[in-house]
Amino acid sequence: AEAFIKTYEETLAMVKEVEQLTINPADYTYEITKTGKRDNSVENDRIHRQKQEGLYYVEYHPAGGDANVEHLLSALDYAVTLDQVEARIAP
Repeated sequence: AEAFIKTYEETLAMVKEVEQLTINPADYTYEITKTGKRDNSVENDRIHRQKQEGLYYVEYHPAGGDANVEHLLSALDYAVTLDQVEARIAP
C-alpha cells in the first residue's frame, strides 16, 4: 500500500506540474452545517461515525481493488440527491 501511495503522489505531482491544472478544490467545497441523530444500528465494517454529531461516512473497497465504474456512477447519482453530501476519492 505504501508503494502505491508513493507512486500515486509522484504521478499526481507530475500531472499538476505538466498540465498546469487551474482547478482550485476550495471553489468546490463548503462547510457541512447539518447534524443528525446518532444511530448505532447503522454502524458496521464500512459505515463509521464522523466528527459531526449524527453524521456517518461509507467506505468503499472493491474486491480485488478494481472499482466497477457503473457502481461508482450509481453511488454518485444517489449521493447528489442527498442534502449536503460529499464524495471523496483517495488511494
